Amino acid sequence: MMKKRRDILSMSVNIAVLLFLGYAVLGPSGPLRTAVQGYFAERDARSAAEDALGQLASNEGLPTLIEFTDFQCPYCRDMHDVLKQGVAEGKFEHVTMHFPLDRIHPLARPAAKASLCAEAQASATEMNSLLMSTSEWMDEPDWVQLARDARVPDLAQYEKCLVAPSTEQELERHGTIAGNIGIRATPTFVSHGGVRSGVATLDELVELTKK
Repeated sequence: MMKKRRDILSMSVNIAVLLFLGYAVLGPSGPLRTAVQGYFAERDARSAAEDALGQLASNEGLPTLIEFTDFQCPYCRDMHDVLKQGVAEGKFEHVTMHFPLDRIHPLARPAAKASLCAEAQASATEMNSLLMSTSEWMDEPDWVQLARDARVPDLAQYEKCLVAPSTEQELERHGTIAGNIGIRATPTFVSHGGVRSGVATLDELVELTKK
């Protein structure tokens, strides 16, 4: 009788241990479930990145480098000259996508709108350069003066664009693409070689554009 009880107790303990191990491995925070979720998340991110490249790449024959940026992000500002050099040397086509980090950079969203509205008048390069290379606008933002400095041709149209619902919708579209790829920080670069976050050298960016 005692042996039978010990066998039952031992079996119960073994079952409990197996259940515990099974939950630890397969449960919501278990390593196997985490690994599986990570695999599918990475696969979906790659697919979203490829979709973004398909939508945003031009037919100029150069590899496309998409940058998700925030004009108040110091690391994004550090990358400005590197990206400018890469474009000047014909290393890649640089596409700007806006990902303003509103919680820590309160002027990033209006700056992104200024960029989009300048882009609508073929003045994005000049506007983005001013936003990235100067800091006075962070102390006393004057979006119209920035447009003058960037030589935006139609200032009245530009001012309408700044408050237009369609401009906010375009920013939301950028955010949706970033979310699909899994982007959480700026700068983040997306190209044919994958996704990379943080400051990078020109050589590293060129490597990222390779398939």
